[in-house]
Amino acid sequence: MYLNLFDISIMVAPNILERISMMMRSLGLIKVFPLILGLLIYTSSACYAVSGMNFVDAEGQTGYYVDLNSVEYGDNYINANIAVVKGSSNRMYLYCMHFDLGKSTYQIAYSKVFAYDTKELLEYNEGSPIEHYYGPSSMMQQIVEYILYPERR
Repeated sequence: MYLNLFDISIMVAPNILERISMMMRSLGLIKVFPLILGLLIYTSSACYAVSGMNFVDAEGQTGYYVDLNSVEYGDNYINANIAVVKGSSNRMYLYCMHFDLGKSTYQIAYSKVFAYDTKELLEYNEGSPIEHYYGPSSMMQQIVEYILYPERR
């Protein structure tokens, strides 16, 4: 005979739920629990969208973020994960980018497209060898400066 963990969880769960319910009643939290739970769910889902990302800037309903933990520095390049959140289309684009600092260009190693509200992966695209130029006042330049000059944040 084997032990089924699912059967154990069914036996234990009601006991745990009873204890939690009794504790909440004794502390007077039973009335505010739905509000607290809703608030926790709302804030955790909002934070999850760009968790680990640092806000760089926004243009209209589009926000730009960089994952500073993903940054790799080379002699004349930076590799980093960049997120672009478009509120108007409910999309989050996650890019793994290679910035060539000498040429002011970037390449996309790969990209992922998510539904912002559900975090469902909608697309995955391999990168392209095409180099894209970024100008001195472009958002990509701001991202590069955000990575290179942390004291300006």
